[in-house]
Amino acid sequence: MSNAARLTWQFPRNEADKVLGWRSDGKGMENKGPFVAPGDLATVATTGDYDDLTNRPILSNLATIAAVQADVPLSDPEWYQTAGYAAAGDGGGALYKKVLSEPSHAGKGQNGNGTWYEIADPIINVLSLGADPTGVSSVSSVAAAALTVGRPVHFPAGTFHFATAVNPPAGANIVITGEHRTRTRWTANQGIVPILCSRNPTTGTRISGFSISGIDFDGQAVRATFPYTSLSDYSSYGMLQAFNIRFDGDADPADVIIEKCTFRNIPNVPFWSSNIKGSLIVQDNVFERTKDAGILYAENIKYTNNTVRFSADNGVSISRQNKRIHVAGNDFFASQNLGIFFGGISLTPSGDLTISGAAYTNGSTLTLTMSNQAEGWTVEDINSTIHVSASGVDSVIRVVSVASTTVATGIALLNVPAAHQNTLISAANWAIGPQVGSSQGSVHDNTVMCCGSSGMWGSLGTSNLHIHDNTVIGSGIHIDSEVSTKGTAVSGSTTLTLADATGFAIGNWVAMFSQRTNEDWFFAEITNVAGNVLTLATAAPRTLANLDTYRAVKMTGSNFGILLSGMYISSGYLKYNEKLNIHDNLILDCGDGGIRLGSSSGSGRRSKIHDNIIRYENPNVAIAAAPGILITEHSTNMRCSDIQVYHNLITMPTGASTIGVRYDPIDTSDTSLIHLGPNRITAADTLYRVRETTGLTDITSKYNVNNETTRQGDSLRVAEMFAGSGWVAGNVVSNDMTVTNTLMSLSAAATINVLRVPADTANRPFFFLRNASSTDSITLTHSAGLRCPNATNVTIGPREMKLIVMIDATTAQVEGV
Repeated sequence: MSNAARLTWQFPRNEADKVLGWRSDGKGMENKGPFVAPGDLATVATTGDYDDLTNRPILSNLATIAAVQADVPLSDPEWYQTAGYAAAGDGGGALYKKVLSEPSHAGKGQNGNGTWYEIADPIINVLSLGADPTGVSSVSSVAAAALTVGRPVHFPAGTFHFATAVNPPAGANIVITGEHRTRTRWTANQGIVPILCSRNPTTGTRISGFSISGIDFDGQAVRATFPYTSLSDYSSYGMLQAFNIRFDGDADPADVIIEKCTFRNIPNVPFWSSNIKGSLIVQDNVFERTKDAGILYAENIKYTNNTVRFSADNGVSISRQNKRIHVAGNDFFASQNLGIFFGGISLTPSGDLTISGAAYTNGSTLTLTMSNQAEGWTVEDINSTIHVSASGVDSVIRVVSVASTTVATGIALLNVPAAHQNTLISAANWAIGPQVGSSQGSVHDNTVMCCGSSGMWGSLGTSNLHIHDNTVIGSGIHIDSEVSTKGTAVSGSTTLTLADATGFAIGNWVAMFSQRTNEDWFFAEITNVAGNVLTLATAAPRTLANLDTYRAVKMTGSNFGILLSGMYISSGYLKYNEKLNIHDNLILDCGDGGIRLGSSSGSGRRSKIHDNIIRYENPNVAIAAAPGILITEHSTNMRCSDIQVYHNLITMPTGASTIGVRYDPIDTSDTSLIHLGPNRITAADTLYRVRETTGLTDITSKYNVNNETTRQGDSLRVAEMFAGSGWVAGNVVSNDMTVTNTLMSLSAAATINVLRVPADTANRPFFFLRNASSTDSITLTHSAGLRCPNATNVTIGPREMKLIVMIDATTAQVEGV
């Protein structure tokens, strides 16, 4: 090869708008391009990357989406990366990928050449679509647009306001995240539900899955009237609910996950969820000053580790035919109604009903037409029971499908009488329900404190539940969420000095909640208010420093720790509370009693109530005639049967006609299998009572009742033990002694002089006597009844413990060390 040829091969002539580059086979160089417009080479390093083989731009970095729209490159890049939405650094930057045609969702844009690009980020940041994080402008349209992309949607730190509801795309699997529930806040216009799936059976939006986390839903409600049990008590508010999600009754199983959110100041239920046949997981949320979460017609429910404070209704409602529930590890404080509601419910319909069909016998298919209705039929009514009670007769029909808001199809569960056939039945004479309670699952390790009604309530046919290891305290007490202050009370004094007594009134009550220990809580009636000084009907049991919180209280003086009732419609349609195992619960200071199975609504059967502790420690709880455990039989058509009540530790105060265990059969012909013992019952005026409700005849003798003998491990009233077992003291009224193995722990309200030790301590030749009081002493007084070593009194100071050795139990000689 000549030198001239060699030079031509190595250095081909450079053509306009092209550059020299290596050939793809590596054999020399060639012209490549077109590359970039003249003058653009200087910007390559700062605006993007280029393909080494094609010399075409791969990624172009621009400041905003407006810069992308204005960009007119000679060759369209494969990608754009923006540094912001309206301005670089505003948090709205995104990665855009070139596509062949216009995307069907909102996460898209065109450059100046008209080429389409779509957001390629795996998670859609709403700021990249122009959302306002300051709460000034509505983000409803942006949120709706983000949900059309079909990817998880993220709301970063900020306040996001919804002026209108967002209806998700049909069939969408929604995933929404916030940065953290303390940093990402949602608000809304009055009455708006930010994420709304319509309940209309014909036009409503159905979704296929839902997950939300890390959002603070602030309804901005202001409470007006205490107790806060009605929507009319809210003078102003923003969002009505946080979201409303529902599926078709026959939809494919889908999961719903609601976690690590805060729901506060919402006047209605914080959210509705219904017809969920996959899994419903509600965990690690905070609910404060709202109503109870609405969970209906769902399966595989996991409601765990949530904190609920000052609910305007129940702590949580897992009601209306839910199956396979798991409610565990939650903390419920000061719900205005129930703590945990896992029962059924009867709903008053909004219109009149006409029942028509070719036949009206049991099993017949019927047309159910609702007229003059406000809402009408919804898919939630499928599988519900219609109960008609008109013209002195009953009908029971199950809804099997819903065609529209006015027409549904049902199946007769009983023969429909002629009086109900093709006759307009007014709304006052029929109900959608009763819808039966929850079944198959467990309720355990929850703390329920100071509910206005019962701590737990399973009604209208709750079955196959395991209820255990819960703590229920103070049912029947309304706590005012808005009136609280600091204060100081002195042991033995009826005077309480508050930092601010506004909202504390004569005739109401005040409750103290210690910040030092969960044990210290006390409440008493207010008899006088003078400035910031309250006079109480009951003296403070101990000195309570000003670091403690005091709240205004209204007492209802009623309701059980745990209440379970069946459902009776007619002699042909019964739903028992059955197959319940209720054990190892701690129930303290509940106004009507500890545990009740059966009521005027219906009976229970095939259940066990055992190894629970039921106590009354606060003298101000209304407990007149209260039973520790109550079994109620509904009627001769719905008998109780196969119920076992055993190994419960029940401590009731005397002097109030209290009863340890009470069973109320309907008449004396009762032959049901009810076993009432053995239990350990102390201090109750009556240990057991069985009295039929028709003629009030006492038939206790018909039952094999048994009270266990007091032994080590029992918890007793000190006054009972002193008077009945050999302990003698001149100034003990109602202090508690706990005896566990070889330890006796006595909490003294005033200095106690022990004059005699019971002979049964001979069974314990030595034991430790601990003074649990932080202020008062216990003195073993040397006397004829109690001989102490060296004829010297033995004093056990506050928080001290001494070893007591029995030398001679007959003469009560002891050695105190």
